[in-house]
Amino acid sequence: MNAMVLGDLLSAMNFSPAVHFGTEDIFVTLLVFRNTPVKKPKTLLDDAWNMSGRGDGRRVRFGISLLRAIAKEFDELVEGMGYANRSKAIHDAISAFIAENKRLYMMEFASGTLTCVYYRDVKGIVEQIEELQHRYSETISSSVHIALDSRKCLKVFVVRGPSRTVSEFAQELRTRRGVRHLKLAIVG
Repeated sequence: MNAMVLGDLLSAMNFSPAVHFGTEDIFVTLLVFRNTPVKKPKTLLDDAWNMSGRGDGRRVRFGISLLRAIAKEFDELVEGMGYANRSKAIHDAISAFIAENKRLYMMEFASGTLTCVYYRDVKGIVEQIEELQHRYSETISSSVHIALDSRKCLKVFVVRGPSRTVSEFAQELRTRRGVRHLKLAIVG
C-alpha cells in the first residue's frame, strides 16, 4: 500500500495522517483524530491520551524515533534474546531505567561506578572528560582507563558522594558528543 492510498483510507476514516520519510531516521507514524486539538504533551500518559483520544489506565502507546542503525541493532538483540516483540523489550528497558534512577534520586548519599565508552577521536572529548574529572574530583574516588581499540576507550569511575552530585556528573558526561555508552551502577 503506497502513502497516497494510505492517506485516502485514513481521510475516509476521519484521521489525519502524519507520515514521515527519512533516509537516516526511522519515524513512527502518529495518527491524530481530525478536530482533536493537539497540545504539547507533558508526560507519556498525556502523550498517549492526546494521540489516541482515549486512555484505559492499563497501557500507554507512544512513538519514538531512532537512527536506523540503532533500530536494526535493537531488533536483532530483541530477536536474539527471545523476546516475543519489541514492546516487551522496551518495557523491560524502561523498567530497569526507572529502578536504577529512582534509587539514585531517593538516596542522599550514593556510591558505585560510572562506566563510560567513548570515541577518543571525537574532537575535544578527551579534554572534556579530563575537565569533568577535575571538576568532580571530590566525588571520584578512583578511575581506570582502557583502550578498547584504536578509536574506542572505556573509562570506569568509582564514585562516592551526595546523590545529586553523582547524578550531575553522570548527566554531564552522558550528554557529551562522542560518549557512546554510559552506565551508572549505584550499590549503596
